[in-house]
Amino acid sequence: MRIAIFFILILAGICTNAQETTKADVVLMTNGDQKSGKVVAIVDDAIKFVYANESLEYIIKKVDINKITFASGRIEFYNSTESSNSTTPTLEDFHNKVAILPFGYIRDQKDGGQEMPIKIQNECFTILSKKAETLQIQDVQTTNALLTKAGINNGNIQGYTMGEICHILNVEYVVQGMISVDETNEISSSVGSTSTDVKNGKNNTIGKIFSTSSATSISSKNYNTDVTMNIYDNGGQKLFNQNHNSFWPNLDAYDITLNYLLKKTPLYGK
Repeated sequence: MRIAIFFILILAGICTNAQETTKADVVLMTNGDQKSGKVVAIVDDAIKFVYANESLEYIIKKVDINKITFASGRIEFYNSTESSNSTTPTLEDFHNKVAILPFGYIRDQKDGGQEMPIKIQNECFTILSKKAETLQIQDVQTTNALLTKAGINNGNIQGYTMGEICHILNVEYVVQGMISVDETNEISSSVGSTSTDVKNGKNNTIGKIFSTSSATSISSKNYNTDVTMNIYDNGGQKLFNQNHNSFWPNLDAYDITLNYLLKKTPLYGK
């Protein structure tokens, strides 16, 4: 009985290891969808693909594919930019060009929505554009359009290296960051009634004069703002990484902190 159990455990271990070592090819479509399975062949204008745990073979046009991440870790790009099917970009095409990605924005430990990331991205663009000197800051609309065409969004951007993002945007550098804002406490102050003694000529108190008869309360909210900024080159190397907690307690304190960090980056002209 013990021998039988022993062999069962060995077989279970072999099956588990086989499942762990079996990895799938992942095809990212231009619309953002991902297909997991096996690329069995690549022809002139399409690939032949079989979904995981299936046997039926599908034909997928290359024009609909953004990239293929093979089980080996190798990546092939298709349609990553408008010019990807024409010529290979030269050094002059991306040299000294900078793209600013939409910033991550967390408000009270939750997703801060879609407006603030774009708003902060535009503010960062405005600040850098004034001090760019020899650098060319890519227009925000162009950056976001190229990201959309490549099927890249906040949900799947973690699947790309910053070097890959640089090549997709055709720039030498990308600026990426995160802003976290948390409401901390509420300061309250109250104003109560006050009185003044009324005295006669003999310095005896004969009454009181009240300046107010009711109490009022004044309240204001405080916020803790944390800003992280990173800069990468088209080789995927991190050139700058700093985190700063804002001294100011107001809700839009990120603006001052953003300006402070940008001045410390190698992209900011002196």
